[in-house]
Amino acid sequence: MRFVANQPAQRVPSILAAFDAALIPLRKLDLFRGALPSKLFEAMASGVPLVLSVEGEAKDLVTAANAGLCVEPENPQAMAAAILRLVSDPALRRTFAESGRRYVVLNYDRRLIGQRVDRLLRGEAADYGREDPELPERQGGSA
Repeated sequence: MRFVANQPAQRVPSILAAFDAALIPLRKLDLFRGALPSKLFEAMASGVPLVLSVEGEAKDLVTAANAGLCVEPENPQAMAAAILRLVSDPALRRTFAESGRRYVVLNYDRRLIGQRVDRLLRGEAADYGREDPELPERQGGSA
């Protein structure tokens, strides 16, 4: 394990590329149940498998993405076991790395999100929201 001092943003991708895994330990506080740390997305986008110790939204995202191992917050034994599991299983690291990157690209890439919003605004997704009875019926014409 190596600790690196603060680095300029433009160096972060090359630093992340050297990681075997990223550790994201958060405290066992209600505050963090809704937290989605930016380092989570940076690591996943860089194809780095995760060891995450938090409950709530971030854990749900990592589980859905199959991007790493989630352990109980503030449990050093569980974190150590997760790290050792990744160290001993290169295929698992590769699976988590590929799955996490794919998930972030498909669900959080700003260009893709922008394209989806653009299609919605242009009416190319004419049935969007139609199943919701609270939304008004889409009217013809341009936006």
